[in-house]
Amino acid sequence: MAGHAHLDIALEALTTSAEHWVTVLDAERQVLGTVAISDVVRGYRLGLLASLQKVNAVGEPGGTDRVRIESNSPLVGQMLRHAGLPISVIVTTIQRRRDLVVPDGRTVLEAGDELLLIGQSSDIDGIRRVAGGRVSDRRAHRPREDHGDEPPGSIDVGTWIP
Repeated sequence: MAGHAHLDIALEALTTSAEHWVTVLDAERQVLGTVAISDVVRGYRLGLLASLQKVNAVGEPGGTDRVRIESNSPLVGQMLRHAGLPISVIVTTIQRRRDLVVPDGRTVLEAGDELLLIGQSSDIDGIRRVAGGRVSDRRAHRPREDHGDEPPGSIDVGTWIP
């Protein structure tokens, strides 16, 4: 439990720091190292991948991959929660030009966005086809109507619960 308290302190320091990193000190105030926002994101990604591997009942291999959204993709302009992505795939981050976006269901996808995905390989391949504007199978992309709440069976990628 003490480790969680230290992590909470580090996260609080990261969110209030003007920098993208903070120095880690021991009890005698000796420098142990640094923690950067990228370290937290990397740990989050690894934790999600481990959770995905545990719950992957289909037995299909899971993994991570980057997928770029091209300008002719039907995903451009879609909110993430309405983009029709498979429920087995998690969008952990979006590289948007020089910014790293931690998405939620309301994040609108843009041409040039590079999605970091965790999920089943076949589902990631389907997203790659749609993101590249090469959709031959309409089942690969089904935009959802906006009813305010999430449609049954969907998941807001910002609320993945392992």
